[in-house]
Amino acid sequence: MPDLPQDILTCIVEVVSDPKTLWALLTVSRHISGVAILAIYGELSIDSRNSTEYINRVPKYILTLQKLARTARSNRNLRLTTSFTFFGFDPHDVQDTFAQAILPRLSNLRRLEINTPHIDPKTLWLLPRRVKLTHLILYTVTYSKHFIRFLDSQPNLRLLSVSMFQKPPVPGSTEQPLPPAIPLSPSALPQLRSLEAPTRAIPQFSHRDTVVDLTFTSNAWGERNAPFPIEVRDALVTGFRSVRGVYFPHPIDFEGIAFVIRELPNLQYFGMDTSAIAFPLPWHLLAATPLKYIQFGDILQLDFAAEIAADVFNSIPSVDVLDVYQDGYGERRVFQRFCRHAPEGISAQIYRTQWQVWWEPVAREIHEICANH
Repeated sequence: MPDLPQDILTCIVEVVSDPKTLWALLTVSRHISGVAILAIYGELSIDSRNSTEYINRVPKYILTLQKLARTARSNRNLRLTTSFTFFGFDPHDVQDTFAQAILPRLSNLRRLEINTPHIDPKTLWLLPRRVKLTHLILYTVTYSKHFIRFLDSQPNLRLLSVSMFQKPPVPGSTEQPLPPAIPLSPSALPQLRSLEAPTRAIPQFSHRDTVVDLTFTSNAWGERNAPFPIEVRDALVTGFRSVRGVYFPHPIDFEGIAFVIRELPNLQYFGMDTSAIAFPLPWHLLAATPLKYIQFGDILQLDFAAEIAADVFNSIPSVDVLDVYQDGYGERRVFQRFCRHAPEGISAQIYRTQWQVWWEPVAREIHEICANH
């Protein structure tokens, strides 16, 4: 095996998903060890959702995090890390240990994902100054000048995802007000392609012609079925005309969504979760749009999925494919696919890497389907 070409060895190691097996490969030979160490450290992920093991009542993922933090200063392999993911609803001391010890050692990082109850923007500045991220995914972050300054310092950022913005609480008040309008400089984020943010915050990132993908989140449960904000609607129409795909993971006023879609001339991909949405929807409101593809990203009762697909195809002449989520999580998901020229549903696997926006894996397939009919 050591005599195999580098690309073949890489392919062999890439199909190994068991961490123990990867660590065992380090002992096979120096050649294989170099490939295995890159597989181990290239995309690091410490995720509480994947940890069911406990040692002395302490979750194993926390022990892994603590060990990584303890050895970070001398661990030269952290220079190989291009993607780092941390998911955990843990005490602040755990988060602080992770941030202060590990982030300064990730000198070649390109993708950072932190999914914790809150992150202070000052934490982001712990990254080495030479690091230029291309992907930044945060669950919730304080919207402040420190955060805006950090975005200004990241000219290579192509994907920005923030599920929720917070601002420091007002003394004596439990209310969390909406983020203030702290503007980005006109030259900030010159390569941004994909933006996920709370609906009311998205206009603050407008007038960037590079943006081709938008995902709308909601700050509060009470807003999830509220009418689409007029000020956001107007900002979208004027400031995001280059967008090709939009996704709505939370229920919101469909008529407001339809208005926005009709006004975006390049929009081809539309996705939404169907929880708490009453069917049938007025699909005729999208009849004059250039949409090619619609995706339902959560479970829908499949016994009437074909009926919904027929309604979509009859109402929107440009749509050729409708995908309905069936199963799977993370990078690999299974959908029931309906095509205009083959209306019976078929199973379709969609494999999306953590570097892609949601519609990119299907774009080529949709193009080929449209070209063949």
